[in-house]
Amino acid sequence: MVSDQCLEVMGASRSEVKDVPSIVGGCMALSLKHDLAESFFDQWIRYAAEKKAFVGDWKTHRHDQAVASILALRLRMRKTPLTDLFAYNGELLTDKTIVHCMSIA
Repeated sequence: MVSDQCLEVMGASRSEVKDVPSIVGGCMALSLKHDLAESFFDQWIRYAAEKKAFVGDWKTHRHDQAVASILALRLRMRKTPLTDLFAYNGELLTDKTIVHCMSIA
């Protein structure tokens, strides 16, 4: 769920973002050799530095993910499904898996 304040700061509407899949903020890869990725990263950092889109309850709103998802939509970025690259302990690993998150407990 995107907060009203985040939508306002980004000049976005609920209808614009209602079907946008959320980008997972904890596992993201960008090649800053590409202009599109550099533009995404620069804007994402700018919104984080301004702090206006990154306010509120972190238990119910992942500000980093909301801003990243809206930026990726607007920039028409191609996204790779997380399950193609990332697996938690116990999940199926494939030849594409580059991150395998295992518990230390």
